[in-house]
Amino acid sequence: MEHPSSRPPLQSAGPPPSAESVPRREDEGNSSDAGFPDRRLRCPTCRARRRAKEESCYRCGTDLRLLIAIESRADRLYRAACRAYRSGFFRTAASRAAVAVRLEAREEFLRLLSISAVRAGDYRGGVLAARRLIFLRRAAGALGE
Repeated sequence: MEHPSSRPPLQSAGPPPSAESVPRREDEGNSSDAGFPDRRLRCPTCRARRRAKEESCYRCGTDLRLLIAIESRADRLYRAACRAYRSGFFRTAASRAAVAVRLEAREEFLRLLSISAVRAGDYRGGVLAARRLIFLRRAAGALGE
């Protein structure tokens, strides 16, 4: 076995991501989530895509207000995590992103969690979030989404 001092030094992957790398959203300043963006969540009963601003499924009539509330809470936590990251509060950003991921596992939430955790010194948490992101991307690719 070779001695550790005889190994070549590890190459840096470059500087850590800057605060500018955290995405900004147009509605970040908005505290109102009345727009009910039409994206990830589907009806849990019939899997129909949710239409914007509708509180019940157009196909089967299932009440979607609880899902909309969860999605809105996750969005607010993500925006708060982005603000904390840009301000240099990486541990706060990681904790808020972690709660957002528990509510709804989206790629942007997992990316922010991974970066924030590493910047806060939680390398294990950062790697776990990155692995989950890779798994999520593979699953989405397999489903053709």
